[in-house]
Amino acid sequence: MVRRTRSPYRSALKHPPAATPTPSKKIYRRRRSVVMLVAMLCLGMLTLAAFSISRHGHFFGILRSRASVSAAGGSGRQARTKKASAKSSPELPSNWYSEASASISRAAKKASAKSIIDSVISKYPGISTSVSLTDLSSGATVNSGVRAAFTAASTTKVITAACFLNLVEQGKASLDTSVNGSRARSQIRQMINQSDNNAWHALKSWVGYDNVEAYAHRIGLSSFDIYSNTITTSDDALLLQKLYQRQLLNESNTALLLSFMQNTNNEDLIPAALPADATIYHKYGLLYYNLHDTSIIKYDGEVFVLVIFTNSNDSSSYQHNVTLIHEITQTALALY
Repeated sequence: MVRRTRSPYRSALKHPPAATPTPSKKIYRRRRSVVMLVAMLCLGMLTLAAFSISRHGHFFGILRSRASVSAAGGSGRQARTKKASAKSSPELPSNWYSEASASISRAAKKASAKSIIDSVISKYPGISTSVSLTDLSSGATVNSGVRAAFTAASTTKVITAACFLNLVEQGKASLDTSVNGSRARSQIRQMINQSDNNAWHALKSWVGYDNVEAYAHRIGLSSFDIYSNTITTSDDALLLQKLYQRQLLNESNTALLLSFMQNTNNEDLIPAALPADATIYHKYGLLYYNLHDTSIIKYDGEVFVLVIFTNSNDSSSYQHNVTLIHEITQTALALY
């Protein structure tokens, strides 16, 4: 009897060898693993950084407190040192993850601030709107809406006030100088706090229109035209930023001007949309269909400049402009 042997070819057909990944698939899998690992590390570091900043004011705060606890580790006297060190070095609170997540969420909102504000502006197609928002802690500025210069109305009275006070600091004028029959200090207060146009014209005439405009250009407000009284929101925001950061005037004159920008004769715009514990310095403007408000806002440990210009070309939509200003203000506040 002839013994039949199994054909190696038939065996290979029944049990084919496992497929060997091609080099390209191997590289793809390896890269995907590396990318996932890097992403997880970055997320962990971002969470740690956000928590450390929120609790200690800088990234290395949590690392220092962790290091002090680790350095005190061990047994016996080292264990007792660890216990003593733990009292002075704060441990992670039970809600650290939610705090870190909230910090990351605020950072993400700030990064997308322009699109968020743009979405609010788009809800009011009949109103030409320009917004400038500046974070004074970082200097980051977001500009939304129309970028061209607007008729500034009374918002540029702050430029005239700053220009006159600058002359006071140069010894070329004083707060007791007679301007159209009244002390300069009184005229500045009337111009800013009560938005008095007679005081404004008197101060501009005393200083000189061209001198006021030249001063504005020297401090970086290149879009300002005193004869048409036009300016961009970004330049108006720059003015308030420099004022608050004491880059324009000394401490005494800065404090004086800011005091005139509180409890004004119109608190219905940006101030009305703020919580009661917020601090605001602002100057509004109203002329024909232009309704504006420019402000420095201090809230929850943050300071930012918010400038909103609106023009509806329709006097009957005044309340719509007010509503838009309120909504933009509340949106800006939510970013902080």
